[in-house]
Amino acid sequence: MLTASMLYAEACGKKCAGRWPCHWCGAACDDRTPHDDLPELPGTKRNKFLARFPANPWMCIGCKLWRRGRLTVGYLPGQGPGLDGQGPRDHSWLITPDAAWAVHPAGGPELLEVLLNPPERFALLLLTTPRVEKDGGGTLSYANQLHRAEANDVPGLKANDPVWFTVDNTALSYTVYELKEALKHGPEGKEPGVRALFNLFGFPVTPPEEEEKKPMGGRPPALKTAKQASAEAIRKAG
Repeated sequence: MLTASMLYAEACGKKCAGRWPCHWCGAACDDRTPHDDLPELPGTKRNKFLARFPANPWMCIGCKLWRRGRLTVGYLPGQGPGLDGQGPRDHSWLITPDAAWAVHPAGGPELLEVLLNPPERFALLLLTTPRVEKDGGGTLSYANQLHRAEANDVPGLKANDPVWFTVDNTALSYTVYELKEALKHGPEGKEPGVRALFNLFGFPVTPPEEEEKKPMGGRPPALKTAKQASAEAIRKAG
């Protein structure tokens, strides 16, 4: 099964491979990188961003790269220049096998183009809250968690197929059909994923244009005879 960490590794020119499942996400990994999860301590609140395979001691290259402290992040094309000295977990992301782009909070138009024509393999991780962490055996974090993201892998995606993404590490979905309908009539009554996208990016609602009035039916006008047409032409010429 495709994971967001596998996509991120591929976007960084790497590949998740090995005999072990990653502690965090379950992707294939070797035994070179121990996971960085905190031990569970008695009497502490369990972290809601639990590892998917807590018994496995290693983590994959995708999860390792995601934990880099400072790098230059590039925004989605059209959303402005990149930023230096950024941590991947502090931004929203659109990840494909070819590249990983940070998503600017004000970059609705550029993101909308992608949402209406999604690639077959991608992950979208949106973050709205500032990063907050607490130690003590149960990390409370609103940083973007790659292992909680949903990866889409749907060849020949249809308008009614669900497309998954996360907002603050909570999975939501939308369909291209519902998103198009919301752009025409507004997001009220649409699925939660569509409403969340409108709330985050303020997509404009453009009602469809009024259909042109069609001519009333009835008997068509009688055709002119050659004599009538000739006489009319003479009158106009004189």
